[in-house]
Amino acid sequence: MNPADAAIAAFNEAIASVEEWIRISPYREIPNEVGLQVFDRTGAEAMLASFNSLAGRIQGFFRGLPIFVGHPDDPKWRKEYPMARNEAMGRIKELQVRDDGLYGRTAFNAAGKLLVSGNAPAYAFQSPRWGMVPIIYKGRKAFRPVELYSIGLTNNPNIPENAIGLNEAGSRKAETTASTARITAIDQAVTKYQKAHGDCDRTTGYLAVRKAQPALFAVRT
Repeated sequence: MNPADAAIAAFNEAIASVEEWIRISPYREIPNEVGLQVFDRTGAEAMLASFNSLAGRIQGFFRGLPIFVGHPDDPKWRKEYPMARNEAMGRIKELQVRDDGLYGRTAFNAAGKLLVSGNAPAYAFQSPRWGMVPIIYKGRKAFRPVELYSIGLTNNPNIPENAIGLNEAGSRKAETTASTARITAIDQAVTKYQKAHGDCDRTTGYLAVRKAQPALFAVRT
């Protein structure tokens, strides 16, 4: 193999080593300050169509949706964290709708790989930033996510199953299990609050529990 071919092979091997499929979100109800979000297969199909449409319109220039630390592309988040860097740590190159949720093929750059690699990564989870449309769900107002804008690396996910990282399988499973238990406890507390307060809407219950029981929302590292 000549030096040029060897360099290309080494580059391709390096790129492959930092790519993997992650589940961006399972199908589930997601309590949130803005209102109950309901992510289902209909929403996932809409996200896939939007992603493919964008890629088709700017073919040759589309590098994929960005992976940030946090959500610096969200003006509200940016206002709260003005010193955050608007720098992509990687890209979502492809989306797939599967039976258990929406998946993305991610590619991390060198800086991003350092943040999600190993048994003690700087960030163990991801949070999708998406556009939503209002819907009626079980007789109540809710929102359906239909367009993916980016994902943000985080240690405080609102969706428990959203582990991310080029880590040992056992480590990722433990992290996901702990986060799932935390969100389950939050869901149970919200349901209890609703029943105790005249079956109030879930968003009101979520905000009340967050204020009354902040320890439930704290992530231990």
